[in-house]
Amino acid sequence: MERKYTLSNYMQVFATLGYVACEDSKLEDGIEKVALFTDEDGSPSHAARQLISGVWTSKLGDAEDIEHNTLEALEGDVYGTVAQILRRLRSDIYANTEIRPLILPM
Repeated sequence: MERKYTLSNYMQVFATLGYVACEDSKLEDGIEKVALFTDEDGSPSHAARQLISGVWTSKLGDAEDIEHNTLEALEGDVYGTVAQILRRLRSDIYANTEIRPLILPM
């Protein structure tokens, strides 16, 4: 894979972690979802992860992690727009907790 910041490359990286593309951000039992945002040029700009509760969590640079009820809450000039939703089965080891590691290749 060529080392470029493209949505396609980010999707390939997430695929190595078991993620596949999906159609929507609706909460699904036993499924973990990640939303990839892109800026106006189509370059990846942000990622958010859906918690077991259905709320989304995001890391805002050096600031604290935040939770938001919708992905649209972050859309705009700073974080871009949602370009792709990815999904994978939740790992059994973390199924009953909100505290799970997430490595974002950003």
